[in-house]
Amino acid sequence: TAAIAEARALAERDDITAQLVYRGEAAGGSNEPIFERALSRYEKFRERVSQAAQLQEELLVALKTSNETFADARDSDPSVPAREAFFAKIDRALRAHTELESQLLQGLEYCGAADERLQALQQTVVSLAGARAVERDQLLQSLQQEEPPPPFTPSVPPSVPPSVPPPAFEAPPVPAV
Repeated sequence: TAAIAEARALAERDDITAQLVYRGEAAGGSNEPIFERALSRYEKFRERVSQAAQLQEELLVALKTSNETFADARDSDPSVPAREAFFAKIDRALRAHTELESQLLQGLEYCGAADERLQALQQTVVSLAGARAVERDQLLQSLQQEEPPPPFTPSVPPSVPPSVPPPAFEAPPVPAV
């Protein structure tokens, strides 16, 4: 990559147009020697790029070989299924933990709301009980301040004279058989 950048910078500075016009075919000469001289300046870059390409090819082969060795070792390793089962178990445990955490948060929200409602209900009950106590005390006080009613005496209707006893009850005669 550094070689490519350096070659590009050299190409931007290297302009052979004037040489082609004054010494090349346009001037009766040949363009080949001009092109060969210009290209010879880039030969060192060509070698470096070629070496880098060869090195990359070697690295790619080594990487493929290492990957195949790893894949074969992984496939033949008896601990792989146990390891995968362990990771699956961890995954299930994590999902269960997340679900329990969510349910716990919902439960806490519900308990908080229930506590608020119970406190409001308690306040209402205390308020009503206090009002009933005040009402009871007022009624008790008004009853204690009133004069007691006169004792109950049965009254006899004026149409019945007091000296005449009431008629006796007589049963009807029973017929003989």
